[in-house]
Amino acid sequence: MAMTYKRNVAHFRGAVGVEEAEGLLAWLQQHENPKLNLADCTHLHAAQLQVLMAARAPIAAWPRNESLARWLMAALAGPGTGRSRPGGGVSADQATRRTPLRALPPPPEKS
Repeated sequence: MAMTYKRNVAHFRGAVGVEEAEGLLAWLQQHENPKLNLADCTHLHAAQLQVLMAARAPIAAWPRNESLARWLMAALAGPGTGRSRPGGGVSADQATRRTPLRALPPPPEKS
């Protein structure tokens, strides 16, 4: 399994595939102050990236792989996200600044 959950931290390890996106989404919705540890992540499927973009959970550790870290920072650490840079962790202020993740409304019915 490429993902493990310990208390309020989701740990990404190796290549994290599409199969675990729903589990991550459910976990993020169930936890008040979740954090993400990407230090051991070597590849992230686009479905996982979409969950991370929607959740805006604080990044406790960026990937050790510099090119993956830069790629994720470009996608996740934009202005106003409260996300830190690699090696910096998150401040207490950043950890509390979080938009709750809500379920999407159902698609409109076809007539």
